[in-house]
Amino acid sequence: MLAATLAGPGLAEPSPVGHVDAQVGEVLAQRPAEARELRHGMPVFRDDALITGIRAKVRIAFDDGSAMTVGPETRVEVERFAPGSAGLFDLIYGAVRVLLTDSDGGRDVSVRARTATASVRSTGLIVSTDPQTTGVFVLEGRVSVSAPGHDETVGLQAGQGSDIPLGEPPGRAKRWPPARVEALRARTRIE
Repeated sequence: MLAATLAGPGLAEPSPVGHVDAQVGEVLAQRPAEARELRHGMPVFRDDALITGIRAKVRIAFDDGSAMTVGPETRVEVERFAPGSAGLFDLIYGAVRVLLTDSDGGRDVSVRARTATASVRSTGLIVSTDPQTTGVFVLEGRVSVSAPGHDETVGLQAGQGSDIPLGEPPGRAKRWPPARVEALRARTRIE
């Protein structure tokens, strides 16, 4: 009833873009007019801000078969994600793992953080950010990384990463130490 009241007369409820596939700990979905605790099977909508606690993680299964795992102490906003259109996630803090499928011919998806944007198509990557630096690591496929205010773009392949400090262009593509990669994988994995 409250959602219908907030939407106003004649406005349709938003369509979900995916659902909670797995979770550990408390996870919230926040919108301007509401916050709700997410549980297995619950829908996720465009414009939801997904917020995890210190030991919480959540995996979102999108309607096209793609998935995003949100690590602990993370806030990521689902700006756009609909069949046949580009996707955009705003990573405010924390870490996410995004695995895209090729089910609709490949969709362009960007993960935007304060210091960098990672743009992908039908691939897998992990992005972590804090107020000063964003790290992008490619699990499979290829990723382009750019930084606000800089024309340089760095191309990354599977097994490569780049660090992007605030106010600087993306760092060169390089192999990250196995311990760093495994720490990121563990942070964005749900058993």
